[in-house]
Amino acid sequence: MKNIFGGKGASLMLLDKYFNVPKFIIITYDFYERFIKYNNIEDKINNILNNLDINNLLDSSNKLKSLFINTDFNNIDKEKIFNLTYSIKSKTVSVRSSAIVEDSKKNSWAGHFDSYLNVNISEIYSRIIGVYSSLFNERALRYKINNNITNDNYKMSVIIQKMIASTN
Repeated sequence: MKNIFGGKGASLMLLDKYFNVPKFIIITYDFYERFIKYNNIEDKINNILNNLDINNLLDSSNKLKSLFINTDFNNIDKEKIFNLTYSIKSKTVSVRSSAIVEDSKKNSWAGHFDSYLNVNISEIYSRIIGVYSSLFNERALRYKINNNITNDNYKMSVIIQKMIASTN
């Protein structure tokens, strides 16, 4: 289950079986794979990751994140994402990372990837892309190198969840 939904997503699904959690959907990592292929950045990402070392993290991070500028989802995935997000029936949602490599017995990725709160549905695509690009921020790349994480597991699912107002 974690291999499809990511660590956080799989845990949230388990919690949902036993507790009343705010409504959510998971944009599985296959959306990520289609996204990078559709935008023709897969080979560029792999090339940079294959030449990654501890001495070029900031430069590599900047190159990787720049690949996500002016990208978009294909129309079929856009429609699926919109419909899934709309099914939450909330004016605002959170958009959170759920990486395939996240939170295993050996590794903890807490705080490495970006999350967005109070997101309007009109911003949903750009926020998902923001979560995707956070796979390549400098601290995540450093953790990847230091823990010998392979490129084939370096994929992202995204949790979109109803925002719940805090109470005093």
